Amino acid sequence: MNHPTPVAAEVALRVSPLRAELQAAGWVLRNQGGVEVWDDGSGREGLTDLSTCDRIGLKGRGAAAWLAEAGVDLPTQPNRLLERAVGVIVARLSDTEFVLADFTGPTAAGLQALRAALEAGRPDGCYEVPRAESQAVFGLVGDWVHTALSAVCPADLRPTAFPPGGVLQSQCAGVGAQLWNLSKTGLDRVVLSCDASLAVHVWNALRTCVAAAGGTTGSQATWFRPR
Repeated sequence: MNHPTPVAAEVALRVSPLRAELQAAGWVLRNQGGVEVWDDGSGREGLTDLSTCDRIGLKGRGAAAWLAEAGVDLPTQPNRLLERAVGVIVARLSDTEFVLADFTGPTAAGLQALRAALEAGRPDGCYEVPRAESQAVFGLVGDWVHTALSAVCPADLRPTAFPPGGVLQSQCAGVGAQLWNLSKTGLDRVVLSCDASLAVHVWNALRTCVAAAGGTTGSQATWFRPR
């Protein structure tokens, strides 16, 4: 297996709040296509840190109209998400709040054009909400995800309440969190985000319940592989 070239911490594009924790566990931060990618060297899929992935938050009465004019298809109701052909995921948190994210590869080409259009000018009533800078993001993939999350999340995780394409605004280990169900069926691929200042607490809680459910940690690069 060919590994990307290691990247020095001082030239990191975005600092994961878990940097010290992961490095102490033997994970290496590598440069893959100009973007930071955590690699634990295992080649496994499991719980991983996705905090270095790119996100854009938009909010306001004009946000939906601006995104539609930019050619972005939107979920028709809050707490739902859509995945665009270019790999960008569009989540609708409310009637006027959206998050666009790329968790499907080490580069965020799908967001670059949108960011350029956003910087070129926005209508009144549409403003950017910091996401990449303020949130930690974790990915969980495996047939143990439902069991693991049920141990730390009080919400109803059954398919009827949290189906594929669903967004759940709840708690994880006593901390406010959002869960995005990226599974094709059931619940085996979930992205969870929380406040970056609580990243280590949530990571350790997830790592414990994942191990108890028979899962493991995995490298970020493995998460990017097509499923």
